[in-house]
Amino acid sequence: MEDPNAEALYEYSRRGKVDEVRALLDGGVGPDAYLAYDGSTPLIIAARGGRAEVVSLLLERRASLEPRTDDGSSVLIHAVSGGSQEAVRVLLGARADANEGNDDGVTPLILAADKGVLDVVRALVEAGADVGVAAEDWGSPLDSAAAAGHSEVEAYLASLGATAGAQAQPREARKVAASEQWGYDAFDGEEDY
Repeated sequence: MEDPNAEALYEYSRRGKVDEVRALLDGGVGPDAYLAYDGSTPLIIAARGGRAEVVSLLLERRASLEPRTDDGSSVLIHAVSGGSQEAVRVLLGARADANEGNDDGVTPLILAADKGVLDVVRALVEAGADVGVAAEDWGSPLDSAAAAGHSEVEAYLASLGATAGAQAQPREARKVAASEQWGYDAFDGEEDY
């Protein structure tokens, strides 16, 4: 039987409510006790929202890095999508795989280059992300940065020896997973439990 507080842990994690998350964990709710309809866990939803302090707390309490959302996206891809360098660094420190792609072959570095968040791109490269990887419709990280008009990211990747691969499709023409495109904060503003 599911713990009745498991969904509350998920919601508080999504909203970045550290004290409430800590209280539920201290009360015996497991960090992976809730699995949403899309496969996300409290750790994934906190990472997606850039809630680095909650991500760190959940990892301290042994939240798993293994769950994937229904599009095959890892917690690290969700953190990159959220654009939080701090959340990305916390996950990399916990040994999240900087090169693991989702079902579309999009890796954290390809997505970070597309989003143009140079600090996140640097963190991923420092953790060993492959600058030469490519995904269908997205191309390489360099291609994705160029297609999105992120010249600073493009210059940084080129300085590392990254080369252009397959031409990245314009954003509107790509096959895009939900974790690459939409946020999970649509319900912010609703009342807490």
